[in-house]
Formats: sequence, C-alpha cells, structure tokens
Amino acid sequence: MPHREYVSVLSPGSFDAVLPAPRTQAGSPFTGADADLKGYDSAFADFIIGAPGIAFDATNKIRLSAEEADDDGSGAGTGWSAVAALDLVWRQAGAELGQLASVDIDAGAKASRSYQAAYLGKKRHFRPVIQFLGTHGTGTSCAAKVFRAHKTELNR
Repeated sequence: MPHREYVSVLSPGSFDAVLPAPRTQAGSPFTGADADLKGYDSAFADFIIGAPGIAFDATNKIRLSAEEADDDGSGAGTGWSAVAALDLVWRQAGAELGQLASVDIDAGAKASRSYQAAYLGKKRHFRPVIQFLGTHGTGTSCAAKVFRAHKTELNR
C-alpha cells in the first residue's frame, strides 16, 4: 500500500484546506491553502458537500475544481492556474467520473456527498477550489481536505 500523509494545508495543526461551514456566494471562490508536494508524486482533494441550502440547477450551482502552481523559490506557490482535465481524475461514491477540469453540483441529488479529485500533474503546489455560481441566499455546508500521496525521494 502506498504511503499517504494527511497534510495540514491551512495552518499548523489543521487538516482542512477549506474549513467546514455553511457558505453562500459571498466570498466565493473559496480557495484552499497551499499544499506543498515536494517529495510526493501526487495528491488528492476530498470535497465534502452538505445538504443544499437552495434548489440547485444549471445556473445556481457549486463548482469544484483545483489549482496548481510552481514554486517561487521560497517554498510557496506562485502563478496559480486551473488544473487541466488530463491531470485530475474525479470519483464520487466509489464511481469514477473521469478526467474533468471541474465538477458541478447542479442538482439536489448531487449534494450531501463527497467528491475526490486525484491530482496527477507535475507542479509542486496544489489546492482545492469551491466556487458558488448564481444566487445562493441560503448557505450550503462544504469543506475540502488534501492528502499528499506516493512519497518519493525526488524533488519536484
């Protein structure tokens, strides 16, 4: 079994990239803290979406995605950009959703679930993104966690 390390990506002692809380579009997108992948070949984000605070549809939805960045020389990410579909493999409830740049929660049946995004890219820094699109007058609880995986001796 590959070595996996649960990563603190918000602050020392915290294991959450996006802290659990009811959220609306105010402050969206909610970007997780930087996970430094030095010494690891991959990572995955676990997005947890609670019961919908509104009726989700094609306009009023939550979009899950991730960003990647190179190192700025100080150990921090710089030049953040969206992860390409080829570098993210999504799963939900054990079923593979495929290689997608993002996943939309656009129906009530897609809420109250967790979604996992495996990062296969080669950048050193990775973070999850939760974006509320449309009008969200009542909050929907959500959170994200990040795990580094496949420890290696090689540096990114």
